[in-house]
Amino acid sequence: RHFMNQVFHLFKICADFNYNMGEMARRICIGSDFDGMINPVDCCANVTKLESFKNYLVANFREWETDFTEVTGIKISSFITPKKLMDNIFYQNGADFLKDTYT
Repeated sequence: RHFMNQVFHLFKICADFNYNMGEMARRICIGSDFDGMINPVDCCANVTKLESFKNYLVANFREWETDFTEVTGIKISSFITPKKLMDNIFYQNGADFLKDTYT
């Protein structure tokens, strides 16, 4: 849940500064270049654990989103599905960044 609190917080910042949340959802990714979160995700000792972690986040997203929505009024799943958001964070956004930057 702590991981998702960070993701939810990014959406709150978008709302506070009137930034397009759909655009931001295409910018978050898990990387390995140490420019952001330096500590590894505790439940993922290596890359083989990422898929089960992603599935866990998708499975619990709506419950945690309910708490977030009650506090902020922001319903993330109204513009992106939990699965799509997690697919973006865990792979697609990073792949898109590399493609756009290096091809």
